[in-house]
Amino acid sequence: MKMRLVVGSGRRSPALTTPPLLPLLLLALPLLVSAQMPVFLVYPDNVTAPLGSNVSLECVTDQPELVWRINDVQLFDESAIEPLQQNGFILEVGGPEAVPGGTRITITIPATLHVNESIEGISCQAGPTQFDLQDGETITFTVYGLPLAPGEVEVVGERVHQLRVTWTPPFSLPGELISYSLLVTDEATGFTSSLGPLNDTSFTHQISERQALDCHLYSFSVFSLNDVGLSLNSSSSTPALHPSAPGPLGAVTTEVSHDSQQLSDSRAVLRLFFQRPESCFPLNYTLTLSEEGGPQEVIAVQLTVSESEMVAEATGLKENSRYSATLSASNHFHFSIDDPMTTEVSFGGWSHW
Repeated sequence: MKMRLVVGSGRRSPALTTPPLLPLLLLALPLLVSAQMPVFLVYPDNVTAPLGSNVSLECVTDQPELVWRINDVQLFDESAIEPLQQNGFILEVGGPEAVPGGTRITITIPATLHVNESIEGISCQAGPTQFDLQDGETITFTVYGLPLAPGEVEVVGERVHQLRVTWTPPFSLPGELISYSLLVTDEATGFTSSLGPLNDTSFTHQISERQALDCHLYSFSVFSLNDVGLSLNSSSSTPALHPSAPGPLGAVTTEVSHDSQQLSDSRAVLRLFFQRPESCFPLNYTLTLSEEGGPQEVIAVQLTVSESEMVAEATGLKENSRYSATLSASNHFHFSIDDPMTTEVSFGGWSHW
């Protein structure tokens, strides 16, 4: 069967009909666009990481060739001799490792990078021989500082029922705001309380009268925190100290005796009566004797302490001279009282004993 074309009939033979071009162009357009705009999926797309940490980035693409770049410098390219620098710091990059559909790299965040500073220009791109270098995915890093450990923690007793905790601030990075958290542990009960945030490098811990009488022991740990709330993963602590300081000494009275058989030796015995401080630990007493108006020399004394009195034996004292005696006490934590009592010792008339 033959088909013929009738001119002027307004109809075309099916064998000679031309398909419309516009629908075909519309169908082909996505193919052309996808050929010029590669698809990149980066995990994660934004990174927040501490200084000195390692961060892994994965890039999955539909392209056969893939490269990583930092500020237009291709990674893992032998021709790229210049070091990878970001804000004056060299970036350490490891990899690439193959993952399904792409590759993975590992970037070490410089420990000396400034806090809240961003690392930009890290991109996953298709090979330079096929596509525009500007096409790709760029990752932004935001880093935060890892606060350093506070310095040595010291506990100083100021008075009864108070312990003052001090510590040395750690080195902080430029622009980093450091605050502190104090952890107090009652060693007798195991109860722990947290105090903070503290902006100062010292804290006075109040202790109740009941806790002081029960001879509780305490330990302290100090944590440093930066301005993004990252807590230090270690702390400094001090040995447990006893909170009860020796109380102030009461009035000191003296009795001077002299052995008439040893006038040349001028040996005298001073009897000092005092109010014994309260302490859960044994106390050590120190008596300092010096002549008023005379040379600033400390006279050696030998102490004998009982429950209610202290007997100090001194030699080389002068007749009709005035002496000052200073009495102080401390426990085995080297915790001394603040205000030692001073009394006058006058040798005017000798009494025999």
